[in-house]
Amino acid sequence: MKSQGRLFSLLGLVVVMALIVLGGGLPAVARSQPAVRAALTLGEAARAVPGPAISSPFPASGALPQEAPARDTPPDAQSTTGPTPPPGVDVVGALATSQAAVVIPDVPAYIWHHGCGPTAAGMIVGYWDTQGFDDLVPGDASTQTAAVDAMMATEGPASNYTDYCQPIDSYPTLLPDKSELPLGDEHADDCVADYMKTSQSYHYNYYGWSWFSDVGPAMENYVNALAGSDYAVTVGNLFMAGSSGLNWDSFRAEMDAGQPMVLLVDTDGSGGTDHFVTAVGYDVVGGIQKYACLNTWDTGVHWFDFAPLASGQPWGIYGAITFHIELSSVPCDADALIGAINVANSDGEADTLDLTAGCTYTLTGVDNGTDGPNGLPSITSEIILNGNGATIERSDTAPDLRIFHVGAEGHLTLNALTVSNGRASGSFAGGGILNDGGTVSLTGNSAVSGNDTAADGGGIFNGSGSTLTLIDSTVSGNTADRDGGGIFNDGGLVTLTEDSAISDNRATISGGGVKNDNGGVVKVIDSTIRDNVAATVDGGGIDNYNSTVQLIDSTVSGNSTGRDGGGIDNFEGSTVELTHSTVSSNTAEYGGGIANQGVVRLTHSTLSHNSAASGGGIHNFALRTVELTNTIVASQTLGVDCGGDPVTSNGHNLDSDGTCGLTAPGDLPDTDPLLGPLQDNGGPTETHALLPASPAIDAGRCSGFTADQRGRVRPVDNPGVDNVDDGCDIGAVERQLYLYLPLILR
Repeated sequence: MKSQGRLFSLLGLVVVMALIVLGGGLPAVARSQPAVRAALTLGEAARAVPGPAISSPFPASGALPQEAPARDTPPDAQSTTGPTPPPGVDVVGALATSQAAVVIPDVPAYIWHHGCGPTAAGMIVGYWDTQGFDDLVPGDASTQTAAVDAMMATEGPASNYTDYCQPIDSYPTLLPDKSELPLGDEHADDCVADYMKTSQSYHYNYYGWSWFSDVGPAMENYVNALAGSDYAVTVGNLFMAGSSGLNWDSFRAEMDAGQPMVLLVDTDGSGGTDHFVTAVGYDVVGGIQKYACLNTWDTGVHWFDFAPLASGQPWGIYGAITFHIELSSVPCDADALIGAINVANSDGEADTLDLTAGCTYTLTGVDNGTDGPNGLPSITSEIILNGNGATIERSDTAPDLRIFHVGAEGHLTLNALTVSNGRASGSFAGGGILNDGGTVSLTGNSAVSGNDTAADGGGIFNGSGSTLTLIDSTVSGNTADRDGGGIFNDGGLVTLTEDSAISDNRATISGGGVKNDNGGVVKVIDSTIRDNVAATVDGGGIDNYNSTVQLIDSTVSGNSTGRDGGGIDNFEGSTVELTHSTVSSNTAEYGGGIANQGVVRLTHSTLSHNSAASGGGIHNFALRTVELTNTIVASQTLGVDCGGDPVTSNGHNLDSDGTCGLTAPGDLPDTDPLLGPLQDNGGPTETHALLPASPAIDAGRCSGFTADQRGRVRPVDNPGVDNVDDGCDIGAVERQLYLYLPLILR
């Protein structure tokens, strides 16, 4: 930024006269910057005082205005050191650290390269390059390569070094460089030092010097120039004095989040600023708060007192520049997705990653071996993946690996995203997702499909203490060589709601759709369990073992098993409760709809068109409990309505063959309910509607319920039918009345 013909302020004239007296050469062009800034640079004793954040008015690159806007007060502060420490400065600092010391791992230590500002900031850029943002520096940024040096400050023809460092000057003689007029003779900004205006004489910077307020914009502008809109960068200035918030708590929060900072410090304890460092950790030793830094002069981690600027306080802190980066969207590349998850795991914040719409992210190798091979990093923080219709899948030529592993601290939400072709081999569970004590949510028509395991949970394994929620999402087409073709819930909580579905899954042993074990809880609300297979043993749709299942306004249909419970198998010590739900068209040897060895309660539900050699509707094993309330068990395709031990009627129930032993008030034994086929009768799930002449109409009791399985109002009093109780219909569906008005043509 350049200008001509502007008058010096009075203080600026004093400074110029001082230069003349001292024999220093005058710059070729008079500058329009405020005098206080010139005095800060040229008067060694005139040090800055802390103040609130100052955002730089200087553009990143390209066209520069002819007039330079003056910086506002409070005054800025500056680095003044060179490639070696000033004489007498203690660069070692404290040696002892406590067991509780926190140091951010993997921050690369770079040596001073044409300025401590670009070097300190460069270490942060290099760190994030190693954390998944791997297009910030070409090649490996963990060591100081030629590419790393070029990121900090370029050399060669038309570079930072030739245009701004040359001629090399030092205080008090400021020599003009290509930052001065005329415009157009300098190279386009291409490194951190360029964006920071390091060494530029127009900005009152000697060789290697930089202003505090230029550091944050430099990092932001450098990243934006490379990545454009792919990354969202946020920088901020925090001060040790004043109201802008650098204190022990805010400092530790940045370190705990794995976010290194640039500090401007006073190495010699003179009370003024002179050097930029990279803060990487903290500790408390003997009650004294310490910060850890990389000092740009060597590669060690050094510890100093966390204290503000003060005379006699070496390494006192003026302020800090924070740097936060996240993906605006994840490019359609599996490595980019892996990198984005690594970053999200490490930043200590809840992160939302937007995937490329319609992209297929294909995993070709194992990322880690946590509870078996995983294609993506284990989720250890709160991450939302907005899929926008994308798919994450294992390549057919890749080794066996599951897609997601979620740890105890993990909270993963998949929105409009498909997880496919994961494979957990050997004894490892969860072909698509293993949730090991964390929280997993599928929303927005997400799907876990086509995954398999040699153990349990072909689609998802939900471990003890884990929470799994499906909202308008599906688990389909998955396979388990043992139990839980779709989902194995091993003592966790599983909730399906808002038209979710578990469909077309297969287990070799039990729980074709869902295996619920070890005290787990499964809640199915407004959702469907359909067309799943347990090939040899129990529970084509759901196998409930020492656990609890609740179905509300849901349908279990078209499932099959080789032995017990085509729709639902309920083992001893377990409870199944169905309210306003339908069990239809399931097949088994015992209990086509439901096989029970525990406790089953059916309220306002319908069991029909199921098939089994014993108990087409229900098979109740000896000395077990089945309770029916306002429920239809009728019209099975094969087998009796109720087989095995008698069931308990709480009244207003209906069977079609008299096998359920219905004798309570309002019961209709051996009565054809006149049901329609299983189909879409409104609502999120398929149901059997009552035909107009059904004896179940107005023959039940609502007992306080106000809506049927579809969400339609109940009771509805049908004219011409005598109410048995309150006019409620028996079963899951309330027949509605419709008023048809004549169409009058004129």
